[in-house]
Amino acid sequence: MIKILIPLHVFPTEEHITTMLLNNLKKSLDKKIQSKYIFFIYAQQNSELELNDDILIYFNQFSNAVDVLKKIKPDIIFLNEDRSSIDLSFHIAGEYLQIPVLCPINHIWLSDNKGSKKIIFLKLKFLTSRFFSQNNDISKNKNQYYGKKLNFLISTMKNSNYNLFNIIPIFLKLFISQLTTKPIIFSKSKNNLFRLETESSVPVLLKNKFPASNLIVTGNPIYDEVFRRINNFKQNKNNNKLRILFAPSQVFEDGIWNKKDSDASFVEILNILMNNNDKFSTIVKIHPTSVDISYYEKLIKNIEPNMQIFQKENFLDLLEQCDVVIGYPVNSTMLRTTLLAKKPIVLCNFFNNGTSEFLQKKLAIECKSPQKLVETIFYAIKNNPSTSKNASDFITEYYYKFDGLSSERLASALISFLDKNKNT
Repeated sequence: MIKILIPLHVFPTEEHITTMLLNNLKKSLDKKIQSKYIFFIYAQQNSELELNDDILIYFNQFSNAVDVLKKIKPDIIFLNEDRSSIDLSFHIAGEYLQIPVLCPINHIWLSDNKGSKKIIFLKLKFLTSRFFSQNNDISKNKNQYYGKKLNFLISTMKNSNYNLFNIIPIFLKLFISQLTTKPIIFSKSKNNLFRLETESSVPVLLKNKFPASNLIVTGNPIYDEVFRRINNFKQNKNNNKLRILFAPSQVFEDGIWNKKDSDASFVEILNILMNNNDKFSTIVKIHPTSVDISYYEKLIKNIEPNMQIFQKENFLDLLEQCDVVIGYPVNSTMLRTTLLAKKPIVLCNFFNNGTSEFLQKKLAIECKSPQKLVETIFYAIKNNPSTSKNASDFITEYYYKFDGLSSERLASALISFLDKNKNT
């Protein structure tokens, strides 16, 4: 049996990028080997819930990752796709205690795109305001939460025998990762198994002195369910109206846009769609964990009280029922899923807030003016970028074998890696 520890900022049963991956991987691992999962929950609101089959431990029960690992003694640590300071803490502690770490590296993190100066400035402003904001109890609670996570990281480094000269560079890297939204890849050691989405990442990492034997190209297990389901998507039989799925990314909550631009775009898009409700039927899907649904419900209520807004629901269920997806020019799992499902994508960029991989590679249609949104939607339907050669080439290059078997490849690689470690 292998014992796997996973830091999570959501409950394991919630829909999230990491839980989606884990659910797919667990199915593949269970066919090959008996596994036990221990979740280290560091959600801001700990509810102290329990699961039948897995073990839950909580952030407030420990002061550092070294103590967690000494108590649990896992065979391997799984890091999140969107790694936080807690993931970094466990990576440092795992390196110190020589516990193997599974570290995902997605192709977008290795790109040369450093983001526009405007976005970096907004991120810096956002991080600064978050640090100094004490306007209300919510701000205070968030600051206390971020402070606890940083203290957890500092305590982990101290318990891993780090001195001040080791700690300062780590915080510098963490700060830069917050500005660029590219997670820290802490260690290149052979104690890590690096899961890659695409073969094109291999030469980049080899050039940066990563061990070749520890670079495993599997594709991304998150999209295995997409592959299994898209072939069974039903066609729209209602030809009277186009079904719009508006999926606004958390651009304000992540500090990518300011609140004014985020709210104005959200309201403007919905107003236009409602003014054309003879042509469109619209639903809204927001991020499952990073945003406050009550805030968006208030914005919607002023436009169309009966409009449906979803948060925790499975995105694929909603995607199957739509004809086109409207979003913002950022890189998100929802947009990647839409691309793989070959649905048209329209990205609204009314305030010229930078660009994204989707626009750079012509995988979506950009709308820069609210007045042109309706015609842009119809243009995207007629000239679907998700079915273009650009899209096909992109999927082939960056998603390895889109065959629904990424979890199987990762499970096999994981077992081989652990067997190899036991014999060395």
